[in-house]
Amino acid sequence: MIYVVQAGDTLGAIAKEFGVAVDALQEVNAISDPTRLQIGQKLVIPQRQVVPTITSTSISPIIAPDVYVVQAGDTLSAIAKQYGVTVEALQEANAISDPTRLQIGQKLIIPKGGTIAPTSTATTVVATPEGMVFVPAGEFIMGSPEGEGLDNEHPQRTVYLDAFYIGKYEVTNRQFSQFVDATGYTTDAETAGWGWAWTGEDWKEVEGVNWRHPQGPDSSIEGKMDHPIVQVSWNDANAYCQWAGVRLPTEAEWEKAARGTDGREYPWGNSAPDGSKLNYCDVNCELGWKDSSVDDGYTDTAPVGRYETGKSPYGAYDMAGNVWEWVADWYDADYYSKAPGRNPQGPDSGEKRVLRGGSWFGYKGDARCADRYGGVPDVRISYFGFRAAASPGSP
Repeated sequence: MIYVVQAGDTLGAIAKEFGVAVDALQEVNAISDPTRLQIGQKLVIPQRQVVPTITSTSISPIIAPDVYVVQAGDTLSAIAKQYGVTVEALQEANAISDPTRLQIGQKLIIPKGGTIAPTSTATTVVATPEGMVFVPAGEFIMGSPEGEGLDNEHPQRTVYLDAFYIGKYEVTNRQFSQFVDATGYTTDAETAGWGWAWTGEDWKEVEGVNWRHPQGPDSSIEGKMDHPIVQVSWNDANAYCQWAGVRLPTEAEWEKAARGTDGREYPWGNSAPDGSKLNYCDVNCELGWKDSSVDDGYTDTAPVGRYETGKSPYGAYDMAGNVWEWVADWYDADYYSKAPGRNPQGPDSGEKRVLRGGSWFGYKGDARCADRYGGVPDVRISYFGFRAAASPGSP
């Protein structure tokens, strides 16, 4: 859809009128200064949001048209042929009066109906869903080399993944609250009447523990709405994703989003963990493996996005530490020896689901990008959470 700017229009008002995000309008129209609209300017309106709006680190997928970035030597007719659209459609969608005067770096909206040819080498930029980061298609190194890591991380191999989105942040208490308010959903912990909690000496089944009371029946999430949701099982995480129109990432997607393509040990690189990069078992922790030389500032979970220097190559926060994150796959310790090299989805069945990333209660080895762990799908504890993912073009 194309909207022609009228006198008095603002980008915020246009976004509200069409039910889309201002950021999405800016990105698909390559607007650097949203305060300088011109009367008569044509704006491409991305498809409106298809899930309830979630404030604060929200995950609200917005599906927008493909955007092609003009390269040296490009012509409008060649781009049109590449994407299977007409030159006239490209001109109209982008308000191009002179098709012979393209500029290198110019962003062109590809109208609906165009498809990328299988042999395409085009540079494509897709409007990223709010609260997510984009991970492009391609190969990455998965697992640990022989002699390093744990047995279930071998063999190390090269894996190809299609492009995907993954949550910039772990799903928060605020977001999960909105899900429960909208649906009346009851978690596994609430149904059973208990969850696993630390008693000061051991982890035990404690009555009254659930996502609203994560550390004990007298604890609360008040003042922690931007902390990651915990005391959620895989079943609970999957239910949230179905409601939000997203999904859990596959194990391979999670690892690529965490480490990029260079095989780094941690999301930030190969340097050892410290309190500026992640939330793990430090001086505030009660376990024997605590790192007493570090104070990350939190006794349990930290607000999402707190550790700027610890984010992944794609801009995802807390891929190391804070909470273990459920992913879609069934867990198999030997899966890597038989997994496909292209878009692995995990075993067809199993008894446990995969968790990734380590937690506030874990030692620093858990924070390695290749570290993997399995949990029974209905288990819930105060250091299990999740983040969401989505595929380009999916509602």
